[in-house]
Amino acid sequence: MDNRNVTAMILILGILVVFSYFNTPVEIERTEDSVETTITEEVLTTKSLSEEANSFPSDDTTTDSLAYARLRATFGDLAPMAMGEEKEFNLTNGKINVNFSSKGGQIKGVLLKDYQGVKRGDQGEDIFFPVVLNKHDENKFTFELPTIWGEIRTEDLYFETEQDGNSLLFTADNKKGQKIIKQYSLKEDSYEISYSIDLQGFERSMQIEKPLRLYFKNNLNPYEKNIDYERTYSTIYYKIDEGGTDYCSCRNSDTEDLTGKSIKWISSSNQFFNFTLIGNAPFEGGTVETLVPEDPQTVDYLKSTVAHLNLSKYSSNSSQYNFTIFAGPNEFELLKSYNLYLEDIIPFGSSIFGSINRWIIRPLFNFMELFFNNPGISIVFLTLLVKLFMYPLTYKMLYSQAKMSALKPRLSHLKDKYKDDAAGLQAETMKIYREHGASPLDGCFPMFLQMPIWFALYRFFPASIDFRQAEFLWATDLSTYDEFITLPFELPFYGAHVSLFTILWAGTTILYTWYNSQQMSQMTNMNPMMKYMQYFMPIMFIFAFNNFASGLTAYLFFSNVFNIGQTFVTRKFIIDEQKIIAKMEDYKKKPKKKSSFQDKLEKALAEQQRIAKEKEKQPKKNK
Repeated sequence: MDNRNVTAMILILGILVVFSYFNTPVEIERTEDSVETTITEEVLTTKSLSEEANSFPSDDTTTDSLAYARLRATFGDLAPMAMGEEKEFNLTNGKINVNFSSKGGQIKGVLLKDYQGVKRGDQGEDIFFPVVLNKHDENKFTFELPTIWGEIRTEDLYFETEQDGNSLLFTADNKKGQKIIKQYSLKEDSYEISYSIDLQGFERSMQIEKPLRLYFKNNLNPYEKNIDYERTYSTIYYKIDEGGTDYCSCRNSDTEDLTGKSIKWISSSNQFFNFTLIGNAPFEGGTVETLVPEDPQTVDYLKSTVAHLNLSKYSSNSSQYNFTIFAGPNEFELLKSYNLYLEDIIPFGSSIFGSINRWIIRPLFNFMELFFNNPGISIVFLTLLVKLFMYPLTYKMLYSQAKMSALKPRLSHLKDKYKDDAAGLQAETMKIYREHGASPLDGCFPMFLQMPIWFALYRFFPASIDFRQAEFLWATDLSTYDEFITLPFELPFYGAHVSLFTILWAGTTILYTWYNSQQMSQMTNMNPMMKYMQYFMPIMFIFAFNNFASGLTAYLFFSNVFNIGQTFVTRKFIIDEQKIIAKMEDYKKKPKKKSSFQDKLEKALAEQQRIAKEKEKQPKKNK
């Protein structure tokens, strides 16, 4: 590996460090209570007014009257709706089991039947548990009604319930002509829930100048072993109607003011799962935000996502509001089938990196899945395809290295001639390169062209659900780190495990570097520090990539293996150094037109020589 390649690798490492910094969150220590598949919910410890009323003995008329009077002061004519007993109900199909509460007539949790969460045990073992979305004691899914008695939240009201197959009908009735009706329906073998709320008889009870509002708060529970990645890729997304998709910050608490904008949907999304609310009619402005806990180790969730959205104003002609809820996995084709850009919640990246992931790498993997059942084998073949596609650039790089190597005898005498004149040595070296048609940049350019693919894959493996809990060799989950050895302690900047794919990648990088060093140019010989730097960098990679997705480090390892194979075969059997020397001699005899860049470069080197000579002439100061 010569000087230009080492410089390129240093630049790449620097970019990776910066890129990693802006994509690496603070680690959260997770505490997970046991989750049962029947989905139960504890009653909130803080009593509302309605609960206080229900706690009085029924035979104490005076006390009951007092409690009702207090409810009347808060809920007005809707006070009868604020009295009742909380009960739980379930709807189920082949994909999900949805738990409901009669208090608020709201969803209390959605169990995904085909998926399991995983956490790291005390001994480094994997502990699996059910994935239940939108389940936390602090979650809210309530409508705020601007009544003449004040703002009333549906979460404080009790509903009578009727079940008909895979449909639930919740009704709150004050027996005075006002009803709130909520209906939920499940489709067969689907993650979709149809949802509607109908406010009947509220024509004279609403403050019509104020909009109805939906308040949705979801504390995102952890489901992955690598909480760093999960927290990074968890936030709230939203789609502007007739506009683009956007999201709140993934690293810090963030609020987006959407006043005056029509919002088609909002999505509270984890790394691999989402709970999305789609309005049949767009929401009319509001705010969305993510709230990152100040002390993550004291809470049992990743972060909070909050949406406060306005609905169209109530009228007798538009008293019903309809929605679609999607509660399921971040599967690209499934989300794309809605034709609402829901697939944008999958954090493949933005700009060129996201485009490469969505429309090149992902279709390639989908194609290979037709032939291979194991995503790890698909990674091997993807690596091979990328290397074959990039081989013309690789050949150009190796050919350039061969030209530089062929010029070593012509450069060997320069070191003694310009022993104390670094600028003169550099100028004369560049002159010989130009005369023979060699350029150090020819070897660097192919390496930089591959960088978009590397960065795209950096985002692809921890974002694609196809690699989640996919086993390959010793890796149990290609979307997170491979834990080959569990350490009894945690090392700073490293972790409490050893990733074997990372070790193999670093090892093959050192091997590849050593092999290339046998073809070093004279310029590398002039800078001995580069020799040490090129071996030190893979050691840095071990710390930087130990917690990365094993799908990525596996790709990098196999990429090195193919690089070594391609380099050996090309140098041994394809490139003829004698022919290269002959071509360079012919090129030297031809008249050459100096480019403006070369002219500026020579002038800059000449100026450096002049300055260096002037410094040598200056008398040295006595210490």
